[in-house]
Amino acid sequence: MPKWLVNDIWEEAYMQENATEKKILTLPNALSAIRILLVPLFVWLYCACKDTLSTVIVIVCAGVTDVLDGVLARRLHMETRLGRILDPAADKVAQAAMGILLSFRYPLMFWSLLFFFVKEAILLALGYAYMRKTGIVNPSHWYGKASSVVQYVVVITLLLNPQISAFSATVLIGICIATNAVSLLLYGLFYITALRNPQHQPGAGMRPIDWSIFVMYLLFLVSCFLLLFTSGDSYLRDVLPRFVFVFLRLASIVGITGIPAFFLGEKLPRGMFNPEAFPFRCYSWEKEGALYEKLGIKYWKNRTPDMSKYIKRAFAKQGNMLRDPEHLKKLVLEMCSAEFVHWMLILLSPLFFLLIEAPYGAIIMALYVVSNLCSIMIQRYNRPRIQKIIKRIEKRNA
Repeated sequence: MPKWLVNDIWEEAYMQENATEKKILTLPNALSAIRILLVPLFVWLYCACKDTLSTVIVIVCAGVTDVLDGVLARRLHMETRLGRILDPAADKVAQAAMGILLSFRYPLMFWSLLFFFVKEAILLALGYAYMRKTGIVNPSHWYGKASSVVQYVVVITLLLNPQISAFSATVLIGICIATNAVSLLLYGLFYITALRNPQHQPGAGMRPIDWSIFVMYLLFLVSCFLLLFTSGDSYLRDVLPRFVFVFLRLASIVGITGIPAFFLGEKLPRGMFNPEAFPFRCYSWEKEGALYEKLGIKYWKNRTPDMSKYIKRAFAKQGNMLRDPEHLKKLVLEMCSAEFVHWMLILLSPLFFLLIEAPYGAIIMALYVVSNLCSIMIQRYNRPRIQKIIKRIEKRNA
């Protein structure tokens, strides 16, 4: 292809992208504007009409527009400079209005609202400095969206349950403050790093869109909710069947221990794992996996859950290994990391015994330990075989 034609194609593509960036009248921008217009409506419904149900319906509609404007902007390639400003601005106006409505009923909401304003003032200053230095309007990140989702859920819950206990209201508002604090911390780290080094590429946890982290973060918050609402003299103990209550308690502990352990295993530097050293090396009593074969590992090892199938960011542990020794070496290190995580979960298993009433706590702890031991056996069975493949390939290549 002639060079002049290539230049013309690139120039035309750049002009089209630049023209899209400068557009004002787009569907996502219209949805953001509608969300701002809904704010005085739900304030009027709540304060003047005393119509709680209609207020909640309008707030839900505002939340739906918050989700749709970002999704449509990405799917329809309608991301604009105005949209990157209008979307978060609409969020902040809606969240501030919801906080003001409830601050008269719940004193702690006033402090949550005050922290919200301080956070936004700090981030506005950092965002302006970032824009001046890079010329880029920073879009919303997953932790900001997660904070918005939590605030919508908390406000709707408090509006629909005016008779909620003081303890439950405090827990809900406390979780709301915590998510705002996490958002401030991560946004602050992003801006400070970017201002010091504009060419720095943020990690997965700092990127604008990372749905796997977003979902895991919300699941962790749900686990915290469940643990708090099933603790002490919880009214759930009286209104729920015993089996359901124990299951919710179990789910909360699994989430609170499992999610942080997963991220710790992912973030730890792989250089600290040595497959030839303690505790990961293959021992003589394992008989190169013959011990695990006697336990039927060949039958059940491929029937256990594999998180890499459901989390895109996880290293794929199955599938085509390409007979690439470098890929296989990475896989061995990932298996060491997985084994480390399962040992951590076994060490945390006494929480089930301590936090779940007898005899369920002891039974669940035993099952949890067994399930993690099965995963550890899979790692210890597969790892020596992959190491043999690596040596065979390197010998053949040499």
